[in-house]
Amino acid sequence: MPQYIFDIEDVYPANIQNDQLNTKIAEVRTEVIDRYNGTLLYNVLIPVTFHAYGVYPEISSISKVIEKNYVKREVFFRVRRYIKKLRPFL
Repeated sequence: MPQYIFDIEDVYPANIQNDQLNTKIAEVRTEVIDRYNGTLLYNVLIPVTFHAYGVYPEISSISKVIEKNYVKREVFFRVRRYIKKLRPFL
């Protein structure tokens, strides 16, 4: 079973004209580590677009690095939950 470590590297406004939602993009460094022996399985930088109504991780950046479907899903949902909880502070 893997362990997930998230770290926000950068947050910047999205380049969208007439953006009334104050859309931002957070670059989240994600490390997937094997829980039993501590080896690094995956290291990926995921751009996550978010605003007041939702959080949207970029699926293509996850799929480029991670090949196992259950790990892809787990990273997607966990990074989404991570940004959703930190959204008021970013």
